[in-house]
Amino acid sequence: MDLANLSRVLWRERELLDLLLFKLHQQHLLLISGDVEWLPRASQEVQTVLERMGEMELERAIEFDHAAMMLGTAPGSSLRTLSAAAPEPWGYLLEEHHAAFVALASRIQHSADANRDLTQAAARAAEAVMAGMSGNDASPHAYASSGRPEVDMRRPVLVDQEI
Repeated sequence: MDLANLSRVLWRERELLDLLLFKLHQQHLLLISGDVEWLPRASQEVQTVLERMGEMELERAIEFDHAAMMLGTAPGSSLRTLSAAAPEPWGYLLEEHHAAFVALASRIQHSADANRDLTQAAARAAEAVMAGMSGNDASPHAYASSGRPEVDMRRPVLVDQEI
């Protein structure tokens, strides 16, 4: 029984997930440093890896169905199902792939969440600066259900008529 092709596809997918994690980490470093010049490029690189992941999913689905047919399981079987049905050492190797995917997915989710939080904080800071530039330098007194600050816009504003 040859499950080598499936294992090769899973290795390539793991490498892509690792690359995605790296790109998210780069994006995170740019966000915390405040160096926004490279942020669009870093975001594009993340998007490029995600597109490659989409292509890899099709190749993986084909190999999963082929392996399911060889192992006598239903088409569309999960990696855990395939690892349980596979003879050794393939069962062990497929289970190791599964464990690595779970760990990578968790780390990627954590990194993406952290980047999203930093991006939202930066957007709120930019809104506060814009509010200050418009003459409303009051801090928000409440937050809306969306999490955005509600600033009382009825406060007096000093306008220099000479400009």
